[in-house]
Formats: sequence, C-alpha cells, structure tokens
Amino acid sequence: MSRHSGALGKRATRWLGGITRLWRTVRLQVWLSIFFLLALELLARGYVRISALFENDEDPRAYADGYHHAKWTHGFFREYNDSAVRWSPYVYWVGAEYKGQYVNINSSGIRRTWHRPEPADYRCGHRARIFMFGGSTMWGVGARDGYTIPSWLQRMLSERHACGEVTNFGQDGYVSTQEVLTLANLLRAGDVPDIVVFYDGYNDTLTAAINREPGLTYDEYSRRLEFNTNNFFRPVHERVLIKQLLWRISMSSGLGQIASRTVARMAPESYMIIEGTLVQRGGTRAEAGDDKQLEAAAAQYYLANVRTVEAMARQFGFRALFYWQPCIIDKKHLTAYEQEQAKAIPRFWRSFIVGVHQKVGQAAQSNNIHDISSLFADTTEPYFIDQAHVTEDGNRIIAKQMLDEVVKTLAKRK
Repeated sequence: MSRHSGALGKRATRWLGGITRLWRTVRLQVWLSIFFLLALELLARGYVRISALFENDEDPRAYADGYHHAKWTHGFFREYNDSAVRWSPYVYWVGAEYKGQYVNINSSGIRRTWHRPEPADYRCGHRARIFMFGGSTMWGVGARDGYTIPSWLQRMLSERHACGEVTNFGQDGYVSTQEVLTLANLLRAGDVPDIVVFYDGYNDTLTAAINREPGLTYDEYSRRLEFNTNNFFRPVHERVLIKQLLWRISMSSGLGQIASRTVARMAPESYMIIEGTLVQRGGTRAEAGDDKQLEAAAAQYYLANVRTVEAMARQFGFRALFYWQPCIIDKKHLTAYEQEQAKAIPRFWRSFIVGVHQKVGQAAQSNNIHDISSLFADTTEPYFIDQAHVTEDGNRIIAKQMLDEVVKTLAKRK
C-alpha cells in the first residue's frame, strides 16, 4: 500500500468518525427535544385538568338575574349543551333528535311547541298553519319547550280560540338566508303554510361583522376548509387533510389549549374561545365599526331576503310577517348582570350593530317589517340572559307583541 493511499484511508476514517459523532449528537438532541416537548405537554395537560377542577363548567346564563333563582335553569342548560346538530342540505345544519325534560327535538330538527287539546265541542273549520323562523332566539335558548316565543304565541292564540297551529322552525345560529332556504325547501315539498313569521336581526348583523362580508353564516372559514377534504367532484386533497390533522392535533394538545387561552385573554377584541376552540372575532374598529358600506350591505342583504319571502308569499298564497329583534344594547336600564353581558360586545361590534339597525329601521315601514328592537328599552326589569337571548317572561312579551298582527292576518285568511 502506498503512502498516498494510506493518507486517504486515514482521512476517510476521520471523516466517517466525524459523521458518526455528528449523527450521535443530532440523535441525542432530537431525543432530548422530544423528551422536553413531552414533558411540557404533560405539564400543560396537568395544568389544564387541574384548573378545570376549580372552574365552574356550568353555563353561567343559568344564574341570570331574570330567572329569579329558578331551579330548572341548570337542568335546561345541561340539556341544551348536551344537544347537537346534524348536517342538512343547503342550510348546513339542523338540530339533531333529542329527548329531555326541557328540550325536545324531533327527527326533522324541529323543537317541540306547546299545544293544548281543544275541548270536544270546539270546532275549527281550517286550522291555519303558522311557521315561525329565526335563530336561537326563536328556537328558545334559555327557555323550556313550553315557553319559547312560538309556544307563548300558541298559548295566546288558544286563549282567544283562534284557529292557528304554530310550528317552531327556529334553529340555533341561523341567519335569515338559512331561514329563507328552509322555507323554500318546505314549499318545493308541497308543505305550504298559511302564515310565516320571521324574527331576525342579531345574527345577520354579527355574521357580517365576523366574516367581513354580508349574507354569510357563522364560521364560513371552517366550511371553506372542509370543502376540499372530501369533494364529490375532486378526490380527497391529501395536503388539506394533513394540514387539518396537524392543526387539530396541535390545538387539542395541552400546549395548544394554553396558547389559545393566552391569546384570547391578551386580545379579547380579536379572539374568543367557543366550545374550546380559538375563534377570530374578525375586523378591527376601523374595519368593522366604521365601515358604513358593510353596514349598508348587511341591511340590504336582509331586506333582499324579506322581498324574496314576499315574492314566495304571492306565488304560493301565504302571508308573511317580519320582526327585527331587540338586543341588550337597545335596553337603556341594565341590571348589574345585564351590564356584564353588554360588556362582552366589543365596542366596534356595538357601533356596527347600531349602524345596521338604523339602516333597517329606515326601510322597515316600506318593507312591512315590524321593528320591535325597543321593546325592552325603558323597562328596569331584568330580561336578557346574554347579548340577545331573553328569559321565558321576555319571550312572552315578544309573543304578545306579535299576537295582534297574527290574529289580524288570520282574520284576513278567513
């Protein structure tokens, strides 16, 4: 062996030795990093679980002062939070079937409405079918089955011996476009009502502020992400699936949960926690609160839905009634509890809500819309359990406000 070849062999040996030492160092660092991350994750999960023991996971609305210490509220909110939704074509979701003491939803996603058996000698030639549409305020968050707005209206009609049968088509989180699509699906199936009642405002306004675009539903961003995970016209997009999987794993980890809570606490006007998930509120004061074009667009989208329903009514022969609902910022005299609920609305959203309401109010009379947003404005009694939902007694007052117009419309139908 030559002197030259021996030198090459020594260099190769040193090179291989260096590579081996580097690999061992890298491997050791990788294992130390994995161990460190696992230790952090275990500590984070332990912190989350221990902190949960000291947190009251009961829905705080059960303690709203408007309930006057009623005992049933705790059971109601347990059932409400235990109920779920299922997929439904065109409208995204409807309530899943549920049977409880206070909340009952049938297989079609319709919540139970109070009905009293009429006496045997009571005769009704044609019982007018009254379909009521809205979001969670119509569905009845915070109220037992028999004390939602539709149930109260049914009670009042029965007391007057008016021939009307009320059905609650309200769905948690619906905007007016979803309600119009629900009505369209019923009509195309031949299920034609005599009267329809729409009760809207808060969801249409808030979704426009959140999405920075009018006429959309809540959480449209997630729906867009889901679209390409299993698309009929395209195969499953592996990159999207992997991205979603990694995101879900990271956000469900202990570190992810702590990070989400930290972000929500540090930037409460931009982020919030919903069902354990970090959600971006959308927009800033300059973008949302002062955006007059978006306010006008949100109002116009709602008014377009009103005109669409009116066109359906003329074509199919039913009557339509529209109500713009009250929210907590419309109430002038807030209790201490209600003041805390009102504070949860960021300032830029408050400005936006007022702006949209003003624009709808200006067009209300010419579009057959009943603006009842001031219904609780001057009362000092507690009615709101959060920013938009009211107590059972609040539902009674709203139904009473609708009653005369519904009775008049029933008379016209006769």
